[in-house]
Amino acid sequence: MLFGPKVSLEIDTDKNDYFLGDTVGAVLRIKTNKEFDFSEIRLEMICETALRYEVTRRYSLYSYSMTEDEDPDEMVVEVQTFKLTELKKQVMGEGKVPREGLVIEGELNIPSNSPPTYNGGLIKTKWILKAVINRKRRRDIVAKKEIVIKTKITDRELMEKVEEKRELDKALVFLELPKRVFSFGEIIRGEVRIKPKESFEVEKLDIDLLSVGRMKPEKVLKQPIPSIMDFRGSDTLITKPETIRKDLSFREGVDAIFPFDLKVPDIQRPTCLTEYYDANWSLRIILRRKRKVDLVAAFPIILTNAIG
Repeated sequence: MLFGPKVSLEIDTDKNDYFLGDTVGAVLRIKTNKEFDFSEIRLEMICETALRYEVTRRYSLYSYSMTEDEDPDEMVVEVQTFKLTELKKQVMGEGKVPREGLVIEGELNIPSNSPPTYNGGLIKTKWILKAVINRKRRRDIVAKKEIVIKTKITDRELMEKVEEKRELDKALVFLELPKRVFSFGEIIRGEVRIKPKESFEVEKLDIDLLSVGRMKPEKVLKQPIPSIMDFRGSDTLITKPETIRKDLSFREGVDAIFPFDLKVPDIQRPTCLTEYYDANWSLRIILRRKRKVDLVAAFPIILTNAIG
């Protein structure tokens, strides 16, 4: 009886983290105990996103019969995986792998408009690098390696000074920042100015960062729903608030200025936009009042892995 060759395939890269627009170089190491033919050897990169959301039972399970004990309006959890990007490049055409094995180098370019790696609670997007040996009339031999794709911002307009205001019930809130975009782990140094419309008391003046990843139901769901209230697909993160000042008394017509430092968390949740979801960040100024509703002013910012 004749047996086919025993083949092992390994894929190595010079690093694990890359930026959008980079070129990924890979080394393929093929070991075998017998010479064998192949149709091609190629590299692939695949970006997939897994989305976890809730949808009303009568829509998500429309085709299923229900028992008397089931609530037709119950929200049920669903998970779907979508392929966002798929890249392929031939490293070698038809040929033979000799008995002593083979070492091949190849590369793939990451398009700058691709989605980055995103590690959220409900939204997770990852990149897989694959090496494939396609053999005639035999199963492909595949090696995989997960890599991290990061974002880098080079737009000079986003580096200009930011001056914005928000109007609340009792005050105008002005925010000054040195720029619009910040990198993970960076310290945001800014200034808040409160212009009271009337006199009021504040227990604490806090500042935090809010991350919201919103799934697009028209792209995610297998069948449409008549109301957005029947779909829950927001992936939210709020950083630990920093208190700028405690026990404040604001008086009508008297402005108050508060400088602050706020550290950006070092996490892989960059600002991004894809076909199935978008992810955005806001810097929030929070006026916390005793036994009353907090007053919140939110200002959009951009968080990225690196600033070019």
